[in-house]
Amino acid sequence: MRSVNERPDWWRPIWLCLAGEQPLPNILPVMAYRPEKVIFLYTDYKPSEQAARRGGKFLKEKYDIKTISKRTDAFDTKIVTEDVMRLSMEHGLGNVLLNWTGGTKPMSLAALQALPDMVPTLYFDSRRGVLI
Repeated sequence: MRSVNERPDWWRPIWLCLAGEQPLPNILPVMAYRPEKVIFLYTDYKPSEQAARRGGKFLKEKYDIKTISKRTDAFDTKIVTEDVMRLSMEHGLGNVLLNWTGGTKPMSLAALQALPDMVPTLYFDSRRGVLI
């Protein structure tokens, strides 16, 4: 991954991350590219909520990155779409990047459909350690 001082064209100050039970696919890219703020969208599944809360705490303490966590539905794509759109509009579409690596498959699909070509997106391939 690049140095934090080298910001690629797709970099945005606010990252919307879908939280699943594995926190690293959201945390590692944030550590490398250091957005100003991370919004974790988690579900009522306890490991998803824990990953969002622990990830947020870690990023605040170690990197001084502002974080917030918001709950959404794991499987209702309409609710996820509404939540993603609302959060993105609140922060300005031009400021937002979507990391769709985590969360459930319906969450990822809904998030991508909510913001087609409106914001940069990334997916972290943790097996190879690369952004797609």
